[in-house]
Amino acid sequence: MTTEIKESTKEYLKLFNACPIKIGDTVRVIRGWKNGDYGYACPFNIENGNELLKLRYIVKFKCSDYYYLESGGDNLAVPFFALELVEKAKTNNLATSDDYLAFHNASGLKVGDTVKVVRIAKDYEMGWGDIWAGYMNDFVDRTYKITGDATWYGWELNNKWIFPTFVLQKVDSTPTPQPAPATEEIVIKNDSAIVNGKVLTKEEIGKLYYRVVRGGKSMKKSKKKTVKKSCTACSCA
Repeated sequence: MTTEIKESTKEYLKLFNACPIKIGDTVRVIRGWKNGDYGYACPFNIENGNELLKLRYIVKFKCSDYYYLESGGDNLAVPFFALELVEKAKTNNLATSDDYLAFHNASGLKVGDTVKVVRIAKDYEMGWGDIWAGYMNDFVDRTYKITGDATWYGWELNNKWIFPTFVLQKVDSTPTPQPAPATEEIVIKNDSAIVNGKVLTKEEIGKLYYRVVRGGKSMKKSKKKTVKKSCTACSCA
């Protein structure tokens, strides 16, 4: 009797990572499986795989401990030991889930960052573990807050949607610091004035006085008062 396990064992993962089946390969299911086989922790058992034996699948994604297969509208998560390689992909230069996860972890993004969706993505692009749904096009050129890390599936935005790392650009939400105003060093001597090491001319000293001492304000000219003198020699007073 096989003991039920919750996580795939190191021995299983070592074999899984060494499996030569790659993304894009055509495979066939050759047997059923259950939790604990080879140390594989599966969420459900398929005791008999006979109903799957006639189908050929394309490997669309390599996850942490299983292959994600697709055939028409059907998809299936299968451990490596239940698969038979039928035909190699024409090119093996396709990115794997490990490639995507390495890029995801190196992006520097984190929960709390503000990001902008800059473009649409292709299904499973760069090893991404999901497809691009049509409604996601409406999110391009808009900004959102990262609220969760979904690893192979990308980043959760605004507690609702998940987008791959490579379509997100971090937006700096902090205000740009303003440069401090320039300061002047003014030295006043008996016969000269020096500003930032420069000796001023008489004209420049006048302008400096006008700007610093008087604050740029002109002095009001005082009005002359006319004083009438009384005339004692005549009766005009």
